[in-house]
Amino acid sequence: MDKICRFYGKRMAFWCLVAWIVVGMAAFCATEADVKDAEGLTKQIFSMIDEMFGSQSLDKTEDLLIINFSENSLRAGGYSLSNMTTAVRLMYKTMQNLGVIMLIIFFGVGLMEDISFNQVYAEKMVKKFMIFVVGVVLIGKSMDLVYGIANVGSALVQKIVDTASTSPDTKTELMELKIAIYEMCNQDSGDGITSSVKDALHNIPAQLSFLVQLLIPWIVAKICNVIVSVGCWSRFLELTLMAILSPVMLSDMTGGHGMSGNAMRGVKNVIAISLSGAIIMLSLYLGHEIQVAVMGAYANGIDESNLMTAVWSEIAVSVVQVGMVMRSNSLAKQALGMA
Repeated sequence: MDKICRFYGKRMAFWCLVAWIVVGMAAFCATEADVKDAEGLTKQIFSMIDEMFGSQSLDKTEDLLIINFSENSLRAGGYSLSNMTTAVRLMYKTMQNLGVIMLIIFFGVGLMEDISFNQVYAEKMVKKFMIFVVGVVLIGKSMDLVYGIANVGSALVQKIVDTASTSPDTKTELMELKIAIYEMCNQDSGDGITSSVKDALHNIPAQLSFLVQLLIPWIVAKICNVIVSVGCWSRFLELTLMAILSPVMLSDMTGGHGMSGNAMRGVKNVIAISLSGAIIMLSLYLGHEIQVAVMGAYANGIDESNLMTAVWSEIAVSVVQVGMVMRSNSLAKQALGMA
């Protein structure tokens, strides 16, 4: 009887131990809810990860690249620039007057050259006069022309964004990464003062370790985002300056240089600036897709040993994106045969 009791007693102890291990393991398996409810240093770690690898940068860049212009309003970067619109209009009116004067001067100089070289005949004069009239009309609508070309670039940006919204994103991979970090940073041994002290001695050093490791990549990612924003705002200001100066740019239409004239080169420059917005968005989108692939490769088996390898791989892609953003205007000019 004693042997039977000892036998069943050992079996019961064994299964109790198994149950305790299973329950203990379950306690260490974090969930998505745990990640969302994270506090303190762990929450800060997740915030840094979102800033480095989330899709917020694509949304911010979209706002910066899409320019909305109407008679009395100008929007860029998600901001309404009504005061700026008034100033831009006044400067444009001044340039319009200068553009018309220059157009008349160029037309007159060209006419005098034809007279001096005995090249005055009806067909050529009619052609020159028609170009002059077209030039006056275009100078009167040159700002609308520049922003109209810019809107083509904005439409291309929106098309790229729509395509990106239907492709896989990093949310699943980021959540798996956060869950893995949560489990490494938040040990829960149970209730009681002893367990709390033990957990604190494990959790705080682990959390500080992740913060220290992620600090430099986070700073690099921040700098990359700032540089991208600088490139986008520079594009907007360049387009706006081209819109203001467009009457002067088009005043050389009667020069007789055709596609190689200053007016045509100016129009090509505007097209290149507009197209650069689509190139910026496309570069960021392609880089984001690469980051999805990299994060997907590491997310399932992430641990302390390979976490920073994944992080620096992602940061390398961000640095490459910055390089492409800075080259966007030259790439657009190459596409148009200007470089």
